[in-house]
Amino acid sequence: MYLPGHLGLGLLAGAVLAVRYRGGRGTVAASAPVVLATAPDIDIYLAGIPHRGVTHTAWAALGLGAALAVVAGLWTRRRGTERTATVTLAFVAGVVAGLTHLLGDVVTPMGISPFHPVVSTTYSLNLVAARNPDVNLALLCGGGLAVGGLLVCRRDRVAPGIRARLDTRQAIDGDRPA
Repeated sequence: MYLPGHLGLGLLAGAVLAVRYRGGRGTVAASAPVVLATAPDIDIYLAGIPHRGVTHTAWAALGLGAALAVVAGLWTRRRGTERTATVTLAFVAGVVAGLTHLLGDVVTPMGISPFHPVVSTTYSLNLVAARNPDVNLALLCGGGLAVGGLLVCRRDRVAPGIRARLDTRQAIDGDRPA
């Protein structure tokens, strides 16, 4: 999968996280799969690490989750159960980000070895070529539609100040003679 496809899958996963976890923490968690959509592809830039190798494993997804949990733990000033909830959500968001990337790559002929080195089997659904522009664009559009639909469903909560200003403007414009 190329960048647009991975971003689309990240948007889809982010929309699911935003529905599951509401509030400010949920919004931040929902952005993780988008921001980290291509994190496993760091191996392209690292000498000696083969593409779709160690960075494309379930272990790397768990490591990404653990890294986000540590950052959330250091960043948050909350204490007790709120801090635990924030760290847990950061871990979940990181794991989802890593697994979403793997999902995008398992549909290609090259496939992935998600449990390497414990199990070296390569899994591939062999559905589409990674470079297929139609599939990459469809995933990006699907993710964008999912996020757009979520924003429409939550429009009263997304920007109440903007909505109030628009309602006021409509009332003023509606009072003017034509």
